[in-house]
Amino acid sequence: MPQRAYRARMHLPVELVLAALIPALLSPLLFWRLVSLLVRSRRLEAAMWELATFDHLTGLMNRRAFIDQAKECLEIALAEGEPLSVLVVDLDDFKRINDRHGHACGDEVLRVFGDLARDRASEAPCGRMGGEEFWFLLRGVGRNGALAFADSLHRTIRDTAVCCDERRLRWSASIGIAVTPRGYDGTLEQLFRRADQAMYQAKRAGKNRTVVHVETAVA
Repeated sequence: MPQRAYRARMHLPVELVLAALIPALLSPLLFWRLVSLLVRSRRLEAAMWELATFDHLTGLMNRRAFIDQAKECLEIALAEGEPLSVLVVDLDDFKRINDRHGHACGDEVLRVFGDLARDRASEAPCGRMGGEEFWFLLRGVGRNGALAFADSLHRTIRDTAVCCDERRLRWSASIGIAVTPRGYDGTLEQLFRRADQAMYQAKRAGKNRTVVHVETAVA
């Protein structure tokens, strides 16, 4: 009786043996396969996030990402009773640069400006809104501080070389500024529109300058 019991235990079904051995043999392979899939998934997720957030040419926030951050900044500024300044920067005569020197040169101008803007990202987040137009946010900064920032940006552009066809290109920008007044109860779109109007005033006044939006009294 004991001998028969021992033999019964020895004759396990083949399927059961394989079911027990195959996972044990393959587990290292499966483990590294899962790790590889996870790493690739994380990389893909990071790449998708970057494409959805940043402009590929300048490395700055794209329009959607910038507007999202601007909404958050405006909410915080209003809640804390601090000013928020918006700057619209439009590179002057950009079409002429493309027509005269080619689109590769125009792209280089955009990349150089992107580098300048990223150097100031901790002070003033910047986004490329399309074409040659860029926007900056200055939290807790009023009119005078925004003007000082714009003047610094003008000087940096003037002193930064962009070379096309082995020649140094002269480039500049027109800047419009809008600042939330005390007790501001308008929308982000209205603030953007004011800064945009000021930028076009700078264009009409001769370019390469800054104009601050001023509210006109209603009779």
